[in-house]
Amino acid sequence: MAVQEDSGRANFVGESWYASYIISASAASHSELHQTVERGSGQATKSKSSRYQASTWQPRPTDLPTQHLTERLLEAYFTRFHIFCPILDRSIFLAAVKNGSISITLLRCVLFVASIHCDAEIFHLMGYSTRFDTSDDLFSKACVAFDNDTKVDRTTLIVSSYLLHYWFGKPTSYRDSLWWLASAIRSAQCMGYHRSTKDSKMPSSEKAYFKVLWWCLYIRDRQISLSAGAPMVINDLDHDVEELKPGDFPDESPETANYMIAQATLNQTASTLYFRYCSPSTQQGSITHANASAEIQEAFELWYADSKLGARPTSDIKDRLVLILKVCYHFYTINLQQRLQRIHHSMHHDNSYTIFRNVRNAADSITGLIEDSLLYWQPEHFPLIFVTAIFSAMTTAVADHGTHQPEQLSLKLRPSLLALKQFETCHITARWIRTLFMDVLQRLERRSSKRSRRYRQSSKRQQAGTQAEGATSGPEISESQHVISDEAATIPNLHSGPNFVNQPACPVSAGTPSLSSYSFESPNSYLHDSSIAGGTALDHASSTGPMNTSFVDDLFTQPNSMYGWSGFDNFPSPSTLQFQSLYFLADLGMSNFEGNTNP
Repeated sequence: MAVQEDSGRANFVGESWYASYIISASAASHSELHQTVERGSGQATKSKSSRYQASTWQPRPTDLPTQHLTERLLEAYFTRFHIFCPILDRSIFLAAVKNGSISITLLRCVLFVASIHCDAEIFHLMGYSTRFDTSDDLFSKACVAFDNDTKVDRTTLIVSSYLLHYWFGKPTSYRDSLWWLASAIRSAQCMGYHRSTKDSKMPSSEKAYFKVLWWCLYIRDRQISLSAGAPMVINDLDHDVEELKPGDFPDESPETANYMIAQATLNQTASTLYFRYCSPSTQQGSITHANASAEIQEAFELWYADSKLGARPTSDIKDRLVLILKVCYHFYTINLQQRLQRIHHSMHHDNSYTIFRNVRNAADSITGLIEDSLLYWQPEHFPLIFVTAIFSAMTTAVADHGTHQPEQLSLKLRPSLLALKQFETCHITARWIRTLFMDVLQRLERRSSKRSRRYRQSSKRQQAGTQAEGATSGPEISESQHVISDEAATIPNLHSGPNFVNQPACPVSAGTPSLSSYSFESPNSYLHDSSIAGGTALDHASSTGPMNTSFVDDLFTQPNSMYGWSGFDNFPSPSTLQFQSLYFLADLGMSNFEGNTNP
């Protein structure tokens, strides 16, 4: 049956329905999974342009931002977020906004995401004091609209659900970030977005949009699953969508098209490597750890070479899409190598060192790329995965320097702490991670001070005893050997006092600044911004939840070692609750924040 290109919308026939057997045996071909359903006269040419529109006309809600502020939010969305996530058809969406036919549900979701990436001036003009309050309020209103919108088309709801997953402000709620993303993916699968459209009579523009939307879901599924340690929703064996090509992005810049193509192949590579070497069903005895690690490194380096990122001129350091790709590349290298390390607990020390050298190089690259990113751009221009990448680099630094050298560890983590300080203005998880590591470092300094003081006292007692007996063999400890003075013991807890600069100093070795010398304010000075009163995540965590107040104290008292090399022996094993608490706090912000909603 000949069907005009614009004659209605495509509907997914499916391949698992029992009637498929009868259809395949009939004259009708079942190769066309996306059948086009003809509409009545007057609806045929309206199909594509009606995307994202409300089912019936509705007045503009009074609680939306003013027209001027809405336009500024949409500008921030398309210039800062859409450029690395083109899940919307820009021209159709903006046309619907202009003529007033846009789905209010989708509009609210777009404005919510825009609030994460917009300038602070915009949400101040909207009447909010902080970005957190703005995003939380817009997210809540978008959720209400989503629940009450029963007539909008399914694609609009898929995009809306996808956008809502970017809120990590309430991670312990049932409908958390993972829930919203999984809901979008499952609905897209029910509509056939996961299947090839090459045999369909759909318009070429619709085929392209099907591909772009699916790959946006795929990329984010891999990113958030590998970051948070959650199972992937999409099975690579369940979809056969064609690879992206530049022609699939007619309304986007060549930079965005190239970025999406590279991201899709990078996440395919990471997914393949994960299921081959790091998934729960992986047979550990089927391949040696060294060979697996080498193949992971080789696969990522091959992707890097194919993407031609290494051949780009140095001026591309200002290209934020290139920066994002490079950060993701190094993050996946660290992520899979560390996963592999945890699976293979016993290995030869030489292999361990070689593997960790690659991980260390990736971590150093992330730190340098983050510094370059913040040199040319504001944090609002970058995605949330930057925060996760910073965390992975910080854990590598802890593994490299060990917990028994707090001064060197503080110096190594300082650039990452400064970066998190900037990123927390738009991503709340950055604040939780920074608070955690600041607390950890301060506790390490106090423990180091106590050990130093006990050693000096023991030495003095020994000297006094030997002098009384006339002996001369006792060791003398010079004052220059005292790396940390007694004053370090007076360093207050991270959560006490207005700021670090007003706290007693913690002298360390010459030329090495102590953590207490950092010009960072205490979390208490910005709690009005995070809707947490009187403390931090560590203070407010529920004792029955994934985090508890004894977490940091227990963090460095576990006898097991997560890595095989020296200097990391006091870090908790992956099998312990302490490690799991750290993992979820850092990647999902798992803490009982909902109980403290008033500034």
